[in-house]
Amino acid sequence: MVFVLVFLSDVGLVLEILTVALLFSGMILRLFGRVRRHGLVMLGAVVLHAVGVFGIMVPSFFLFLGSVDLSIWDIWQTLSLIHGFLGVLVLLLGVWLAASWHLQTDLGGCFKRKKIMLITLAGWLVLVALGLALWLRISLII
Repeated sequence: MVFVLVFLSDVGLVLEILTVALLFSGMILRLFGRVRRHGLVMLGAVVLHAVGVFGIMVPSFFLFLGSVDLSIWDIWQTLSLIHGFLGVLVLLLGVWLAASWHLQTDLGGCFKRKKIMLITLAGWLVLVALGLALWLRISLII
């Protein structure tokens, strides 16, 4: 079971690194005025993140919590719960942003959502930091 947990956490880390790479690629596209491509790349990031969450991270989350005695005083379990709840929130925000963009014919409304986009990006970066810490813990490095 430990091998499966380590393998899943490794795959999850790779998927999140790819997701962050897509996020920054999308931001660069936006800086160069490629709004449509920016939206498509961000949609790809949301889809990749959703696949990672439901295919890799949720199973590894339950494997991790099932492999230890549950205690709210354990910092790693608390970080896992925070990571999980924040991950769901960021995923929902990303899905909402991508869906609201994709369903519009006029892209002008997207600029009104810039604050939500930045909050979502900040949440994603916090998730990556927490995920990296958990990955290190699961991989028994720290």
